[in-house]
Amino acid sequence: MNRTASLKNNIKEPLIKSSMSRVAGKIVMIARSVTKVVAGTTMPRSATPRAHDLAVPRNCAALRFAATRKGTGFAGGLLRCAPCEGRQPFAASHALHPIPQNQVRGHVGLNQRFLNHLTDTPIKMRAVSRFAARMLILVCLLVVGQTAYASEKITIAAAADLKFALDEIIALFKKAHPADQIEAIYGSSGNFQTQTRQGAPYDIYFSADIAYPHALKAEGLSSTEVQTYGVGRIVLWSPSRDAGKMTLNDLADPTIRKIAIANPKHAPYGKRAEEALKAAGVWEKIQSKLVYGENVAQAAQFVQTGNAQVGIIALSLALSPELAEQGGYALIPDKLHQPLEQGFIVTRRAADNPLAQAFARFMADKEARAVMTRYGFGLPGEAK
Repeated sequence: MNRTASLKNNIKEPLIKSSMSRVAGKIVMIARSVTKVVAGTTMPRSATPRAHDLAVPRNCAALRFAATRKGTGFAGGLLRCAPCEGRQPFAASHALHPIPQNQVRGHVGLNQRFLNHLTDTPIKMRAVSRFAARMLILVCLLVVGQTAYASEKITIAAAADLKFALDEIIALFKKAHPADQIEAIYGSSGNFQTQTRQGAPYDIYFSADIAYPHALKAEGLSSTEVQTYGVGRIVLWSPSRDAGKMTLNDLADPTIRKIAIANPKHAPYGKRAEEALKAAGVWEKIQSKLVYGENVAQAAQFVQTGNAQVGIIALSLALSPELAEQGGYALIPDKLHQPLEQGFIVTRRAADNPLAQAFARFMADKEARAVMTRYGFGLPGEAK
């Protein structure tokens, strides 16, 4: 990961310097033009100021302070071209006439007087121009620097059974990427597959059923091969009963009124729960007791809140600190259902996203694998 971060910095630094150089050059030219526009004049440095050079803008309708009294006989005030009266551009041959002071106040405020005071001589104007240029360069360099080092962002759509394990892995990953943003959304694998097909802005898709990312890969919606991250297990879990001693046959007990599972229509854990209940011969007996969560995490929540006495949930959730404190669990024999092999892809939209690619590589790192193992995710051949 250090080599990756170093390469990333080596690529960024020349780009930043090149961008700053180009921007700085353009800003100098812009600053000079801006200060001339503000001053309302294009006065040459060496010329002796004359009234029509200094006092008249491009259109006589705009009133300005006279920068000098030479040739006007008027010591500082507003000038306007009498023949034009604002109806046509000022001609150099036209005479300038002072506006009486009692008419000045209605036309020019304090800000305009101050502005003209700052630009009434070539020396002042050059000083203002240099100051404006430096300030603009400073602001632009700050903006360019922030843009160049702007944090990258990815959005991860992940199966609900990954909630606790993936949160820990993201925290580990961010130690090497503190400025980057990673948003993880947890839910049903089937729903996320549908949303990805419809163009949802997911950069990485983690599915509790590896068949879903394989289908997206076949449709051209993946920028990587499907990678297996673990094999899940289902368990009986309850905070109100000694679930550690329970079997699927115990669910027929009349004192158990509600049993929570994930919805089998789109949640892999719900499908495996249904398969196990049918294989154990209790599906027909307990079907009326079932309450369905949108995903396996919601099924666990139903049991936590007392809306169900027992749940068939993911082992990874039962091992989480939050649920482990509340109740015990019993593993359901994996021979009763199809394997819960799980995998992920980097989606097509993130093909050129270096952060997404880096996170995908990190999933094979020793630290990430240690977290997955602790939450019960073995690799194929390791699952018990």
